[in-house]
Amino acid sequence: MATPKNNRPVPNGKLSIEQVQQKLKDQTEAWKKLLENLEKLKSGQRGPHQTSNPENNTK
Repeated sequence: MATPKNNRPVPNGKLSIEQVQQKLKDQTEAWKKLLENLEKLKSGQRGPHQTSNPENNTK
């Protein structure tokens, strides 16, 4: 993990290398989750809170 000294603000509003790496990592994880969810939708899998019959949903 990055140490606090690596997270100090960089002049001129630029991000440190560690901050950029963390942002990229976070974005990559978000895209992976999004793609996984899209694959589930395409294959017809639904989340545990949904049923195949909309009338039976208790939400």
